[in-house]
Amino acid sequence: MVANDTQRMQEVIYYIHFLWATPYLLTGECFPSLPLHLYMVFLSVCFILLYRVVGLAALAGFVVLFALMPIGLWMSRKTDSLRKKLIGITDERVGVKNYLLCLLFF
Repeated sequence: MVANDTQRMQEVIYYIHFLWATPYLLTGECFPSLPLHLYMVFLSVCFILLYRVVGLAALAGFVVLFALMPIGLWMSRKTDSLRKKLIGITDERVGVKNYLLCLLFF
C-alpha cells in the first residue's frame, strides 16, 4: 500500500508541470464547458504575448503544439483504457490478499 502511495506522489510531481506547460491543457481540463471561441481568444492572446517575447519562434512552437495534439489525445485515451484495466487487476489482487489474510488470522 505504501508503494502505491509513493508511486502516486511521483506521478503528481511529474504531471504538475503540465499545468504551466500548455495553456490548452490548463483551460481544457479546468473549464471543460468553456465555449470554443473563448479557447481561441485565450490561445490568440498567448500567441501574441509569446510572439512579443521570442518573435517568429512562437509560430513554430504553436505549429508543433497543434500538430502533436492528435497524438496526445490518442495517447491519453490509450493510457486511460490501460489504467482502467490495471485498476480491475489491482482490485482483484487486493481482494485475494484480503481473503488470504482473513483465512490466516481468523
